[in-house]
Amino acid sequence: DNPPNKHGLTTFTIIRKVGRSGHQYERRVKPNDLLSSPEAAQLLRVSVRHLYRLVKEGRITYKRRQRHLWFVSKDVQKVQLGRRRGLGSRETFLAN
Repeated sequence: DNPPNKHGLTTFTIIRKVGRSGHQYERRVKPNDLLSSPEAAQLLRVSVRHLYRLVKEGRITYKRRQRHLWFVSKDVQKVQLGRRRGLGSRETFLAN
């Protein structure tokens, strides 16, 4: 429902299941918001382990807060857009 800006970045909603019950966590993410590792991995549709491989290769930047890694939404979307261009006609990674 939110069109991308001239750089291809957009705001989106993250929906995650919390615990074993049917509870869901939902939040609206803007381009400058921080994402946790599971949220960034969900956006890129990769495992958290693969996300850390991308960090180790230097393909995605992060911020370290205490002992956790946080990712800026626009940086994750840039990696996502780069992967989408490389895939050609395959599926897109950003689901609004």
